Amino acid sequence: KWDAVGDFLSRPCETNHEVSVGQILMATYQRDEHKIKQHLTRARLDTMGPLAAACMESYHRAYPFLMRLHMLNELEESLVLAPQPTPAREQERGKERADQGEDVANREMLDEWDQRLKLTQPSYRTREPILLLRRTIFELHGLHQEAMACWLHIAKAARVSQHFHTAETALLSASSSQGPKPLKLEIARAKLQWEQGNYHEALMHLQRELEKHAPEFPPVPTVPVYSTLSVPSNRSSSQNADMSR
Repeated sequence: KWDAVGDFLSRPCETNHEVSVGQILMATYQRDEHKIKQHLTRARLDTMGPLAAACMESYHRAYPFLMRLHMLNELEESLVLAPQPTPAREQERGKERADQGEDVANREMLDEWDQRLKLTQPSYRTREPILLLRRTIFELHGLHQEAMACWLHIAKAARVSQHFHTAETALLSASSSQGPKPLKLEIARAKLQWEQGNYHEALMHLQRELEKHAPEFPPVPTVPVYSTLSVPSNRSSSQNADMSR
């Protein structure tokens, strides 16, 4: 896919925020620090002009440009992300991994990103570009579990906004990610089925997955799903949506 990106960027085109982000990601893929800094500086300058004009009108008009700066800042911060070690790299370093400090640095920065995302407007339109960018960043650095988590965030935001087809696509992408598939992926799938009105399928899917993942949890008394959950016929769609979230 990077060949296609490089081919597109090599053609004459109008420079905008999306093109600038593509240029920065391409330079990151090529490990070209000079081009990364050059494109970051240009992208910030291109954003500051419209931002200054929008600030004269309202915060609402300025907010999209603030989100662009948010994304550029995360692109710059991501340059220090350390990739997940491959089995060969693990063997080289022995059982005591020398890159434990890198893992801690990664975790601290990703925790900060999570907190920053919570401060953005809780809408699909605002958060989707940020999450898609993060997913690409994580894949570039070999952080596949983090990339899958981004797909799950996108699926949730789309589901809450009633964009069910987008949510399904995001869950399929999460399923195709490398690495083990956590239970929360199947819970997200059940929530989407519930939100779409497929209550029986959602409950059955959830019960199957809980049984499949049972070894991961301490033993508890077996309680059939239907003994604790039911679908009242007079429940409104909005109440069902709140319940599934």
